[in-house]
Amino acid sequence: MENRINKEVLEVPIDFRIACEGFGIQVADFLQLIIDHFALVNLFAEEDSEYNLVVRGFAEAENVLEKIGGYKTDYLHTDTDQSFSLFKQLFKLAMNRNYSWNTKRNRAKKTVDKLFLAMNAKVKTRPAVYLDEDTPIRLNRDFRIWSMIHNCPAIPVLNAMMQKVSLADLYARNHLNGHEYNPILGMYLRVQAGYGDLVDAEHLNGLGFKDFLCDLQEFKMRYFLFYRLSDRIEVYRDRFIENYKEMNKTI
Repeated sequence: MENRINKEVLEVPIDFRIACEGFGIQVADFLQLIIDHFALVNLFAEEDSEYNLVVRGFAEAENVLEKIGGYKTDYLHTDTDQSFSLFKQLFKLAMNRNYSWNTKRNRAKKTVDKLFLAMNAKVKTRPAVYLDEDTPIRLNRDFRIWSMIHNCPAIPVLNAMMQKVSLADLYARNHLNGHEYNPILGMYLRVQAGYGDLVDAEHLNGLGFKDFLCDLQEFKMRYFLFYRLSDRIEVYRDRFIENYKEMNKTI
């Protein structure tokens, strides 16, 4: 995977593009779905949902950015009686077992709005970033609050997250039994399976995708001599790129 994180513009890695477009998912739609599923209240407790996968994915992206330097959590933005009280309300809501998680997220909206207004008065954050000049990715208030606290602007954190989605890495690890925890990849797999209704059914019925999928099913046996994970990822990536280019010729 890439180590460099672009801080200025959204930079879609080829692995991420193949994972999305190869399975009929538009890159912009997936990125917007991720942002839309970021909920502050989910930071305070675990649940088995797409919202949980997203907030854990952001946490991993934050760790990546801290390791490369220049990003560090700053709790000064929350160091007011009002902000502390509002965060406490979110924590209590997250821990309340009398509510379903959908109810918790709905009840959290007013608190998040108050918190955003209090914090945004001190630190301004952009309401959207652009994949290209015509394609905005709109940032919800939950994410913008998290971004202020953790000093993680949308562009580098989304770039870090995109680098975690790779079919070459996924299948190489599966075929060599080398699994690792990867929440944002988990979110992608749920979308690939139909969550969010982002998959283009017409694309899946096309000849190009069927050839793409048939070749993928032969990877494990064809490349069995490549027993080191790094080598397996490399040969899988090369083949995915070839197949992606061939698939696009048939569209």
